[in-house]
Amino acid sequence: MKRAGRVTYALMSFAMLFATTACTANRGSLYVQSMTMAGKTQLPAGEYTVQWEGAGPDVELKIKLHNRVKATVPAKVTPLDQPLREDAAVLNTDGNGSIVTLPPLSSQAPLIPDAAVAAYGTLTLGIGTETNNQPPVGLAVCDTGHGGDLNTVFDGTTLGSSYLDTGTDVLSFSSYSATGLPACASPNTGFYCPAHTTSFSAVISGRTIGSSSITFPVGNAATYLASNPGQPDPYALDAIAEPGSRRTFVWGGPFFFGRSVYIAIDGSTTILGPGPYFAF
Repeated sequence: MKRAGRVTYALMSFAMLFATTACTANRGSLYVQSMTMAGKTQLPAGEYTVQWEGAGPDVELKIKLHNRVKATVPAKVTPLDQPLREDAAVLNTDGNGSIVTLPPLSSQAPLIPDAAVAAYGTLTLGIGTETNNQPPVGLAVCDTGHGGDLNTVFDGTTLGSSYLDTGTDVLSFSSYSATGLPACASPNTGFYCPAHTTSFSAVISGRTIGSSSITFPVGNAATYLASNPGQPDPYALDAIAEPGSRRTFVWGGPFFFGRSVYIAIDGSTTILGPGPYFAF
């Protein structure tokens, strides 16, 4: 998937990197890239230290900032046959999935319609395990293959290798000829550039259960990517798209704005049913 020039999404990442030594076997470092939840505590972005006591398997993990405990969560120490290059944490109660929530881009100080300097949201760990991660009634629960693939029906064609991905900057689907949308001129070649924002619809469905009809806009990528003197460049876009492959509809970053998407891990048990699935 090619990157969209200056378009990059710094979506929620919760990476635990425990670089331990023999002298600090029960200590490590934790980098939180964006605001996220640790149990019932909201952690701002920043560098933290983590500490636990005992050999496990069940331990209490303390997350510290400037030597002050900011959050305490249950964790599990898991013995491995081969050591990892980096230590890892296994969530004991909130490890069945996560919830990605991005407010509508219109609420995040856009420079122009569908384009903002940055976007902010939350990543909540667990599905139905805490008071803050209970799913609402009426979600479409779409089960996926083991690789996270599901179906999208667009323009009467079923695209069986479709997927949802916060790490992809754009929507990627169909072709110039099938959509009737023109291509952008250089230096923004490779994107759709309609004269006016155009609405499309598609149906996302699971492998065996769940479906939801989605209406989405496609705007002029050249307008979004243009540099405006005296203004910062827009890095968050909710109506940018490019042609895709014949069997795939990539629901990238623009899909997530204005939604909470529940992502269940393969083999997990959740209040909405077994993983893997996407629910929204």
